[in-house]
Amino acid sequence: MTKIAHFFYNDYGRRFCDYVPKSIEFIDNTCDEDVDLIYCGTTSRLADAVHAKMKFKKPLVCWVWDIPYNWKEWAMAPEEQSFNSPNDHRNLLSIIDALKQCDLVISASKYTQKVLLEEFQVASEQTYFYVDLDLDLTPPPKSSEKRIVQVSRMVPHKRFEISIDAVQSLKTPLTCIGMSKNELYFQKLQVRAKRNVTFLHNISRDRVIAELSKATVLVSPSIFEGWGLSPIEAIACGTPVILNDMPVFREVYGDAAIYHNPDDVNDLRQKLTMVLSDESLQKKIVDDCRQIIAPFTPELFAERWMKLLSL
Repeated sequence: MTKIAHFFYNDYGRRFCDYVPKSIEFIDNTCDEDVDLIYCGTTSRLADAVHAKMKFKKPLVCWVWDIPYNWKEWAMAPEEQSFNSPNDHRNLLSIIDALKQCDLVISASKYTQKVLLEEFQVASEQTYFYVDLDLDLTPPPKSSEKRIVQVSRMVPHKRFEISIDAVQSLKTPLTCIGMSKNELYFQKLQVRAKRNVTFLHNISRDRVIAELSKATVLVSPSIFEGWGLSPIEAIACGTPVILNDMPVFREVYGDAAIYHNPDDVNDLRQKLTMVLSDESLQKKIVDDCRQIIAPFTPELFAERWMKLLSL
């Protein structure tokens, strides 16, 4: 029996645990002297995990979604800088220092792996995460009513304003779905959305999936991602994606997705017009991308995870 102290932020981060052998036992968000290994599934719990490592002298493995090292380049007002991961230099350095105390670091993408190594001299292994959806499920039929959707936290680097501006002259409505929000940024978005925009905040996961399934296209103009969960969920729901042209999206989707120029409202509007008017293109994007995301299941992640940890 291998006993693992598992530190995580929410239940989504532990769903892969259901697919590991019964010879592996997890204890959640705590540690004791009987554990063989400490696994931290998020840098937000890394301080607790490092404390456990020091107290019980056990090896520590940490999963890293992203390191927003260039947050100062995001050109947002200081009062808007509310990123749930590190958003100031001191917090960033404390996380990097903690990562250097880990016995193994696992990064969510090759892009994150590159940032960790080149910017902070932290070596890591890399594997992709999972979505907790049936990726073999036949996509449900789409409504005849066209819809655009963006799903993410409502914080400035997600660039909801690009989506909002892009649809102001279109007939197709946009639904902005946010799991948490920066209040000042959200107020600015509401003022900006003069027409054609609906906001949904902190709705249930089932409702999010339902909205993704009904949508004609998902947009993601975000300028920073460690991997990007919402586009994968959209594709699993049979919804094509238009993504900001940045390295991590190119890494995952290659030429299968449609990309728009960063922070370019006109280019996003043109790409939306193209995709919304072409059902064959919508189907091609979904079909091509579904082949890419096929390995992104909790079961297959558990296999990759155990291999990295030599379990």
